[in-house]
Amino acid sequence: MATFESDMVWKEVNEALNSGDETTAGTKKIDLENGQRRKAKEMEQNNVQWQTRLFERGTDGEWRYKWRNPNTQVKEEAEKDGRIFPIVN
Repeated sequence: MATFESDMVWKEVNEALNSGDETTAGTKKIDLENGQRRKAKEMEQNNVQWQTRLFERGTDGEWRYKWRNPNTQVKEEAEKDGRIFPIVN
């Protein structure tokens, strides 16, 4: 199974939850979220805008996967286990 960035970021929280240690999981989650808030505040103060890697906002305001093959007919995109899979005709 491929390792995704979110898997790495949430690794300690998931390990604590899987071992039944809700106290550590909660502490690690709070630490992670506070770090994300600090980073967002720094970006705002430095006038840096977040650049997405995998999605882009369409003219209708909806988010779409950037790297979809335009030569296929994508009816919808399904998400399973936090991973997105195009459903093609």
